[in-house]
Amino acid sequence: MNPPPLTPLQQRNKRLSTVIIGASPAALSTACLLAEGGAEVTVLETQPDDISGRSKSAECGAISGDDLFRPRLAARLFYRGKFFSFPLRPLETFRHLGVFESLRCAMSYLHARLFPIEKPRNCEQWAINQFGRRLFQLFIKACTEKAWGTSCRKISSEWAAERLGGGAVTSGFLFRGKSRANSLAKAGDIAERVTRLGGAVKFRQTVIACHYEAASQRWQVVHHDVDGHTSTTTADHVISGVPIPALVGMLSPAPSSPLLAAAAGLKYRDCVTVVLTCEGPQTLTDRAIAIHEPRMQASRIQNFGSAFPGSEAGGVRARYGVEYLCQEGDKLWSLSDSDLVDLASFEMEWLGLIGRGNVRDGCVVRQSKAFPIPDLDHERNVKMVCDEIERTFPSLHLVGCPGMTRPEDQVRCTMTATHCAEKILAGGDSPNRCAVNGDAPCHASWHRFQCAFSAVGRAD
Repeated sequence: MNPPPLTPLQQRNKRLSTVIIGASPAALSTACLLAEGGAEVTVLETQPDDISGRSKSAECGAISGDDLFRPRLAARLFYRGKFFSFPLRPLETFRHLGVFESLRCAMSYLHARLFPIEKPRNCEQWAINQFGRRLFQLFIKACTEKAWGTSCRKISSEWAAERLGGGAVTSGFLFRGKSRANSLAKAGDIAERVTRLGGAVKFRQTVIACHYEAASQRWQVVHHDVDGHTSTTTADHVISGVPIPALVGMLSPAPSSPLLAAAAGLKYRDCVTVVLTCEGPQTLTDRAIAIHEPRMQASRIQNFGSAFPGSEAGGVRARYGVEYLCQEGDKLWSLSDSDLVDLASFEMEWLGLIGRGNVRDGCVVRQSKAFPIPDLDHERNVKMVCDEIERTFPSLHLVGCPGMTRPEDQVRCTMTATHCAEKILAGGDSPNRCAVNGDAPCHASWHRFQCAFSAVGRAD
């Protein structure tokens, strides 16, 4: 069967070449959208026949780490030995906390509304203004500091306003958020689709330099394979899904000293996910559980059986992903795989989610620089990086969580792909590297993203 004729836009874009650094979910999604638009696409990935970013492959029974690509919003949170609905429900929270603690929360909230902190400068001050000091101490402080590895006083108020809500406790209570569908395609399927559309996904390729020629407005991307063979790929656009500090070290002409300093100032949090295969039927119905309990090291528990129906083996096994946020090289990151499986098993048993001795198999996925840390200097460093890239490298585009230098949820990170691809294919101005964060463009891009990938995994 002959392929359908190219549209005028696809014919024009056939002369458009793009190199994408890294095979993160957002980078692969950008590649797929560009290839569908007729552009020439080359993806360069360091890992061997693998997918990087939060979709990194790790086979464990019938579950593939590709499934880590799909977003799972927490349905409940665990704190003080109890499960709370997510977002919090006032009556349920009142029952769990008791009369005395609930009154303390109410009085603390009233005091914060009557005597707010003027011009809150950090996460702690912002959260106290919004929810009261007591609710902040109970539900925000411990989990936020465990997640980011630093004090709430060192986390920006901008991050707090964006991620913790923006309304009062009485208008949504806490952690208000818009529910989004849980139906993204697997990253491996998207990589295959890029190849079917004529693009190239090259593994074991380490990018060592990106030379931009201002006169021709073209890029020379130098990369080598595991055998040391060096190649150069020419492109009109370069799209990066790798962390900014790694990217700026590849750029030529050399970035300015202020840009290098700003990039070096961007700090990242690393992630370890332990995938457990457990004997017995699926007993947990939540997609994910946020762990606010300070006595536990885990930050979140993913339920693969609920998030991906059919992933359980004949109903006799359950599979969970236990997430730990840490720093590369620290004690938690450096634990052996077997020790991490033992730790995750112990914490799951302590929660009462599995029985003792029910774990039959386990594997570990380590992802370095998974999330940028929104510290007090984060916004200033981001602005400096984005402004200079706009001026000096107009055809360099940043996508995904590390690339956009924002600690975004995964749906929003992947939607940067839609925003970036549409701008490139339209031939308009270079996309704003830091703009895909507001709700309006986010929801519009999410709708277009779902439409674009509704057929991924099916025959073309």
